[in-house]
Amino acid sequence: MNHNAIRPSQAINRRQLLRSAAAQLALGAGVGCGLGPHNAAWAQLSTDGLVFPRDLGSHNNFDIEWWYLTGFVAVAGSATPLGLQVTFFRKRIASNAELTQQLAAKHLVFAHAALAIPPGADGYTGQLRHSQRTARWNGHTQRPSNVQVTDNRAYPGAWASTELMDVGIANADGTWHMSSTTDKQFTANAHSTGDHKNGIHTGGFNVSVLASASQPPILQGNKGLSQKGPAQRDTSWYTTHPQLQLRAKLDIDGVSHALTGRGWLDHEWSHGFMPEGAAGWDWVGFNFDDGSALTAFQLRDTQQQTLWAGGSHRTVQGQLRTYKPADVVFIPGDMWQSPRTGIKYPVGWRLNTPLGAFDVQPVMPDQELDSRQSTGTVYWEGLCGLHNAQGHRVAWGYLEMTGYGQSIRL
Repeated sequence: MNHNAIRPSQAINRRQLLRSAAAQLALGAGVGCGLGPHNAAWAQLSTDGLVFPRDLGSHNNFDIEWWYLTGFVAVAGSATPLGLQVTFFRKRIASNAELTQQLAAKHLVFAHAALAIPPGADGYTGQLRHSQRTARWNGHTQRPSNVQVTDNRAYPGAWASTELMDVGIANADGTWHMSSTTDKQFTANAHSTGDHKNGIHTGGFNVSVLASASQPPILQGNKGLSQKGPAQRDTSWYTTHPQLQLRAKLDIDGVSHALTGRGWLDHEWSHGFMPEGAAGWDWVGFNFDDGSALTAFQLRDTQQQTLWAGGSHRTVQGQLRTYKPADVVFIPGDMWQSPRTGIKYPVGWRLNTPLGAFDVQPVMPDQELDSRQSTGTVYWEGLCGLHNAQGHRVAWGYLEMTGYGQSIRL
């Protein structure tokens, strides 16, 4: 598919084209898919190491990249937190990399926003809200001059800075963005008009988040180079900002809420890190009440057997331990079947790590995100509590599960 061939007279089909391209990318068939070569940019990063805030920005020579902001927030005095997620994805279209035309689509940019409102939170009976955006991007790294992230003026397009974190999508539905002025403070915004589809509210909310770092970033793996499989190419650059102090303004159905809580920002980029034979992964990121942070993940084959595992734990004093594959064991527990897609997910887990054995328990089972209109995938990602061997909750965080309905391809 040649996105450069799209002309103004064909604008009516733009949404369909973007969805088609997204689905092809997710399934590993189409423009720019598969594992790209480890080019000069890879070697340069290996030599120089990571530098902030530069490496919070986009790495356009890498095939895939994402910025994941998740958190748990609540009104003052409430014991039941809400989960929030704002995520941006970038996918390089390798076949268009050398095109010089202004409208050439060298990347696709996707964005997801989700709210998990468990039973009892601010009078709600349990609800998941999810919205998504897609835009093509010509690779110009500056935000268009007529886009202001504080309003909802329409500008069809996307941008991503290579100097710091500033990535966004603006269209007739509003402006979504995630940005930073330093490596210690971040903002995110998502706006979605109301809709209801297949039992899920697909809009009806605005979320604005100010996230302030309380700790230095974690460089996962070997100084930021995280191994995801046995081969040398099964790697990604992976950084984490845990224990973010969140202040959020949330508008739901016209009602405003001022919320505070803790958040987690993951930034990952690669040429496609999944090892051969992998169908998907399970990942958790938990902010402990004592100020420490736990990351754990496994990559699975089509028979749901572990191909690789890893993660890390950092104490509040800053002592970091990087986990080897044998250190992390995911044991599935309670299963939940989506009434919309029919996919079955293990929403309860026993997680064994050198730190101890824990139970991962979601605040509600239905946190499935149907993103077939953007990235082309269906996955589960939601707010969970982490409970120790005595049954006490010791942390809040997010669990992500991919590849249960269909093998995921990056």
